[in-house]
Amino acid sequence: VNEWYAGGIETPFGGVGLSGFGREKGQEALYSYVRTKNVAIRVAGE
Repeated sequence: VNEWYAGGIETPFGGVGLSGFGREKGQEALYSYVRTKNVAIRVAGE
């Protein structure tokens, strides 16, 4: 069904194709592109 609004930006789409990657968009896909990093910043006067 063609529809102009198929869901929010967080809605995953696609499936497993030849790449084997799986679904794009969505929070789970984001985690494959980012790394958690801690940053400590000293604030003047504290």
